[in-house]
Order: sequence, then C-alpha cells, then structure tokens
Amino acid sequence: FRSPAGRPSRSRLKVTALAARQGCAMSLVLIRIVTGRRHQIRLHAAHIGHPTVGDSRYSAAATFREDLASCPRNFLHRYRLGFAASIEESADLEVLEPLPPDLSATLGVLTATGAASAAALAAWRLGRTKTW
Repeated sequence: FRSPAGRPSRSRLKVTALAARQGCAMSLVLIRIVTGRRHQIRLHAAHIGHPTVGDSRYSAAATFREDLASCPRNFLHRYRLGFAASIEESADLEVLEPLPPDLSATLGVLTATGAASAAALAAWRLGRTKTW
C-alpha cells in the first residue's frame, strides 16, 4: 500500500476469527507491521474491509456509533512486541500483554461463526493468545 504522500507501507494481516454482533459481521484480525507509518494498522485494516471496531476515522459514522454500544474505545491492542537484541545480547526480546478487560468484554458479546472462531475468541478472552 502506498500513502497519498507516496511513502510505501506494508502490513501482514491474518483473519483469526469470524463473528457477528447484532447481525453485523465482525473479524478478529492479527496484524504484523513491516513498516511503521502513522495510522498504518487502521488504514490497512479498513482498506481490506476489516476496519477496527470503534475507529471514528476509518469507519463509516453509523458503524462507529454502533461500535460504541459494545466497545468503549478503538479495539486495537498490541499483544506482542518483539525485536532483535543488540549485538551484546544473546537472544531476541519479546513482551506479551493479554487483552485488557474492556476489550476482552467486547469479545464476549460476539457470536462466533463456527467452532474454530469460537475457540479463537475464547483463547483471546482467556489470555491464551497464539503467536503469528
């Protein structure tokens, strides 16, 4: 994807669960950023038809209002941060952070589409996230 300013940006997206909320289709998407641009995750997710829940900038106004009924904020969470260690370090570094209670509660109001999606949503709610 290339921004209007002409700078390239790249993300890898993986749909891990499909669900619905009050008849509206929802997806739980894992995103791995390759480059770091402002709004990159939100823009790329919206571009492929998976805007983040509670995103007032990249979602339709009606969708944003509906999202606020079940999610108090933009549903965007960095659960894993990993980077290569310095030359002096012997191993790469990784930090994992489970979903905060408000986002976990938001997953709780979704109806999963199929057994695999139900298992993925339950794992995320319980903090048993899988790496990419």
